[in-house]
Amino acid sequence: MLNLYLVPTAYTNLGIDRYPSEEEIVDAARKACERGYEIAATYKAAELGNPQMANVVMLGALSKVDDFFDRNGVRSLVERLSPANLLEDNLQSFDAGFELA
Repeated sequence: MLNLYLVPTAYTNLGIDRYPSEEEIVDAARKACERGYEIAATYKAAELGNPQMANVVMLGALSKVDDFFDRNGVRSLVERLSPANLLEDNLQSFDAGFELA
């Protein structure tokens, strides 16, 4: 799974290096892994109010695309292991990731 969020390096910010385009990144990832998925996890998490929830968005997406993960089981773990103040945000992020995939 590839999170489609571009993070330029210090060298690209200084103009020393060129940051690859999203298309170049996706092409390289597809060459390395034919069964990959691109998910706009950080963008979705930011849309939901907290870009730091990108990992939970990715977990929701992963639970949809890989049969190894049972959605209800993983969602229950997120629910059980989340701090009370982040519970609703984590569940919302998980569900959003599932829908993105």
